Amino acid sequence: MKTLWVGGWGVAPKSILDLAQTRFPDAEHTCVAPAQDAIELIKQGAYQAYVGYSLGASLVLSEVGKSIKAENVYLMAPFVNVAKQASCLSKLSIAQVEWLCRLVEQNPKEALTRFYSFAGLADKTDGTLPYSKNELLWGLSYLLKTKAPVSIKGIVQLILGGYDKLVDKFLMQALFPDAMLIEEAGHDYRDLISYLKIGAR
Repeated sequence: MKTLWVGGWGVAPKSILDLAQTRFPDAEHTCVAPAQDAIELIKQGAYQAYVGYSLGASLVLSEVGKSIKAENVYLMAPFVNVAKQASCLSKLSIAQVEWLCRLVEQNPKEALTRFYSFAGLADKTDGTLPYSKNELLWGLSYLLKTKAPVSIKGIVQLILGGYDKLVDKFLMQALFPDAMLIEEAGHDYRDLISYLKIGAR
């Protein structure tokens, strides 16, 4: 099965790709950063399964009903917006995202370190960026502009962590009542991927 993975903000695509290949060794995997190129790739509709993690889930959802079908979509810890008040599905405020944008401009490695710590991710900055600075800024700008979905219907699987520091599990469950809640997990993809069942209905 040809599977496209769209990763989370600040997460190296290879980190997710390595886990995907281990978890689903019989599938053909492509993993990309959550950036404009990812949207173009999704629009091609050339894959049998689309897995969106964190910010990547927002990009995948943006094409459901357009380029891809909901029945081919899987989401992990979907970080879909930082809109105002009632429509906000994340625990990050607009001010925090704007602050992160400024820090990326000044010191992207420091911005990533702060984000990993806040989000509860085990990722580390090792001297190189997970993908380009421009793409990091693009992702934050996208979050500030996008609106929360009114509903999430028909997708195969949505996995949430009970201790997610970024996603409001209660509001997300209201949109997708069949979401799988992993009480002991947070936002880290390492804790969620083992529950993913690509190809299952």
